[in-house]
Amino acid sequence: MRSILIDSYETDPKTCHYALPWKSDRICAEFHRPEEFIHVDEIGNIGNFEDVETLVIGCDLDDYEFIGNMKNLRQLYMYRARNLNRMKFVQRLLHLSQFYIAETWLGNPQDLMALAFKKKEKTEKNEPVEKLEAVCIQSHVKTLDGMIFAAEGLIEGEIIVNHRRYR
Repeated sequence: MRSILIDSYETDPKTCHYALPWKSDRICAEFHRPEEFIHVDEIGNIGNFEDVETLVIGCDLDDYEFIGNMKNLRQLYMYRARNLNRMKFVQRLLHLSQFYIAETWLGNPQDLMALAFKKKEKTEKNEPVEKLEAVCIQSHVKTLDGMIFAAEGLIEGEIIVNHRRYR
């Protein structure tokens, strides 16, 4: 499986420092440091999307929908997503277990909630599914609240929204 960094300036992804907000050593240890660099203008060169297990995005993108084609994606870290206001693509990421987004104006996590409910339904049907174990949303929309994730019991581990820990 592949781990990829997408950014607007070329860098060695193996020497970058990645901010991980998790308190859990286990969740941090499971983070797969990107081994490949793809320039933002060359996203079409990723190749087989289903081979990508970890995706780290360090810059704003014009379009995020291609992420939904990464059927085996387990870790999605978006360090900048200022032009992202809807994440319909995330509903197709049934293997996603770690989700981090910062520098965004995302005000409604409805698509992430839909994914969490899909995962919960599969679990109740005894279908194999990875749990969504860590979610962090750092949005410029200060009214965004993470209580819905905690109240519904949809996330196994850590929930952080706008620097507030819910679990």
